[in-house]
Amino acid sequence: MAASPKMFASMFSMSVFLIFGYCLTTICYLAYDPDARFFIGRWPLWGLLWVPLFGVAHWWHLKQQRPSRSVMMACVFGPASTYFIIGWVILHRATRLHTVLRSSDCSRTEEFKDFNEAALAARAFHDKCLAKSNEPLLIHYCPGYEDEKAVGKNEQTWEYLKYAEHNYGCAGFCNVKGDPSMWTYQGYQDSCAAATANVMKTKVAALAFQMMVYDIIVVVMFLLWIEIMSPTLKAIERDIPLPEKIKENPRIPTMMPPPVQGSYQPAPQPLYGSLEPLPPPKTSMQTMPPMQTATIPQPSYAASMPPSSMGPGVTVTDQGSLPPPAGPPSYSAFGQPPAYTSSRLD
Repeated sequence: MAASPKMFASMFSMSVFLIFGYCLTTICYLAYDPDARFFIGRWPLWGLLWVPLFGVAHWWHLKQQRPSRSVMMACVFGPASTYFIIGWVILHRATRLHTVLRSSDCSRTEEFKDFNEAALAARAFHDKCLAKSNEPLLIHYCPGYEDEKAVGKNEQTWEYLKYAEHNYGCAGFCNVKGDPSMWTYQGYQDSCAAATANVMKTKVAALAFQMMVYDIIVVVMFLLWIEIMSPTLKAIERDIPLPEKIKENPRIPTMMPPPVQGSYQPAPQPLYGSLEPLPPPKTSMQTMPPMQTATIPQPSYAASMPPSSMGPGVTVTDQGSLPPPAGPPSYSAFGQPPAYTSSRLD
């Protein structure tokens, strides 16, 4: 029984990691995805703080040597609520970015003002480079590219525009004039702002919504489980022994109580499928005490009467000299009484 608390603690900790493994991997993916990292940030990684808290819950179960309902509920409701809120914030932010970036002129919005200025600075630097070299050079091959990239916030913006042009086949950011791409020779179909808006809707917002629905399902299933297991968990917390089911072997008859003296015990009924012979019925008879004979005293008037007054053929003797009367014949040796025959012919 010493291994039982350790087994429960290990199984519960493993179950918690498996249940919330999807949420943990989702927030890690969104935190390191170039699109979500640039426009939303890495703050969803705060959800990883539940990992050491799961370790604390494991230690607490080992220390208490029994499951704790409060700790179990905290390890499920807490992370589920946290990841639901993280998903809701990401969904709200991604939906807003999709709406703004799909507008006719995204350069007018305040939140993309710096981003658009950095994109225009890259376009101006590339046009100047093309005018000097008279060759279709890419912007990162132009002289002085690294120095121009280090100015202000150009480094982060230019790196994202390079990533977007290589992966989404776009050019520029808002790109109202429809200029060609600067970091690749491949053609483009739309501006990088429109491509980013589609990514925010189809990838970032979709993952956030799935995480929210998943957390709701986890909470509902855990509520059903805790409702079913509540009597058992309460009994364990109160040190009440759980009833164990006794397995009966149908081939072995159940032991019967000893018979009461002076009562009749019926023969046991046969069990189907049993090859053992049945014992004979048991009876218990009380031991009768031995019979004692009593001597009846002779009345006083019988001794004084003459023999002639008792009738012919009657002889009176002393009762003390007579032998004891013989008992009835015993038939135990023969089983049946002897048959009497008569010579009378009817």
